[in-house]
Amino acid sequence: MLTDGQTFAHFRIIRKLGEGGMGAVYLAEDSKLQRRVAIKVIATAFVDDPERLERFRREARTAAQISHPNVTAIHDIGETRDEQSGRTIHYIVMEYVQGQSLSDFLNARPHELKELVRIAEKIASGLAAAHKLNIVHRDIKPDNILIDESGEPRILDFGLAKPLEPFATEADRDSTETVSQELTKVGKIMGTVSYMSPEQVQGQPVDTRSDIFSFGILLYRMVTGESPFSGPTQVSTMAKILEVEPEPPHLKNDTVPLELERIITKCLQKDPEDRYQDTRDLVVDLRNLRKQYDSGAVESVTLSGECPPPKKWTFSFSRRLSWKMVVLLVLLAPFVVAALGLVVGLIVVLLTRDDTSVEQAMGVAREAMQMQHPVGRDAVAVLDFEDKTGDTELAWLATGLPEILLTDLAQADGPAVIGMQRVLDA
Repeated sequence: MLTDGQTFAHFRIIRKLGEGGMGAVYLAEDSKLQRRVAIKVIATAFVDDPERLERFRREARTAAQISHPNVTAIHDIGETRDEQSGRTIHYIVMEYVQGQSLSDFLNARPHELKELVRIAEKIASGLAAAHKLNIVHRDIKPDNILIDESGEPRILDFGLAKPLEPFATEADRDSTETVSQELTKVGKIMGTVSYMSPEQVQGQPVDTRSDIFSFGILLYRMVTGESPFSGPTQVSTMAKILEVEPEPPHLKNDTVPLELERIITKCLQKDPEDRYQDTRDLVVDLRNLRKQYDSGAVESVTLSGECPPPKKWTFSFSRRLSWKMVVLLVLLAPFVVAALGLVVGLIVVLLTRDDTSVEQAMGVAREAMQMQHPVGRDAVAVLDFEDKTGDTELAWLATGLPEILLTDLAQADGPAVIGMQRVLDA
């Protein structure tokens, strides 16, 4: 798109900082104000796309309303003609912040819980400032959080941000009504799958509580080094977001205090009504916890974002079983019981060695062996679903529903679950 040293308007490009789905971000010199800025330029492929252009402009208008030290400032928005290509350049001028993404920050070195709680408090505070203006970010994730050289977090990228109705101006409604309806209509899934709220996964309307759920995923990841909803595919991840309760953080990191676990759990409630209803309440709870760390009331332990301390397997063993392991244990249980029965029978024989005891022992063994193939035991297999709706937005359910059902059945106290591979093998 743009090259190092290229000039347009009153900016000179220094180098590219990054690139995403909508375009690229460059470090540039502002010749008017003699300062360095970050310039986001929409990709050439989207220049003639009214929907993409409106989303791009909306990002600038939305983010510019927020004035907070933990949200990257927007300086200007504009368009100019590129003398080299003859095409129009649409750009947003942003504050340039030197630092690294939260992902890189977590992976760079071990961090104390005290430090992570402080950062989380600042991120939540920035979100609260946006939510106060009825702005929903809709894409809270580590790559959209920048940690500057002073260790302060900044929220980036309001490209998917959605102003709720009280915030929208008359000019916005008059000029973008059709496009906005298309961008935010029910059924269109937007965001990053592993950080989506249940409402986003289902394509339902979202409000500020959706960001709170995404923040809960972010905070869980910060203090445990793992995601609370992780699957081998996007579909399985979405199924877990909808159906699976995440493991308590202390099972993955036994240094997590109960208050921090309570905060995370409240953020990650499936029903928005059960989460924090106001982000400012979340900020207050995190601030109080941070003050406990500052006063020494809570001990801070150093941990890495990728390698949490060893877990106490005696607590986590039964809680961390995947649905596949549950199915395997259900299928193997009769054989385990049979083996135990044979051992008991053998012990009785060795201890007594009289005919009556031998007969009793053989009876125990026969009963145990019969349990290998119990008569009338219920079992269920879940096969693929066929999508006959014709709605492309629901296509993921064809493979997503089996994942959801298998998860529920494996967790329920009901019939044995026969895996798909076993059915196919048979």
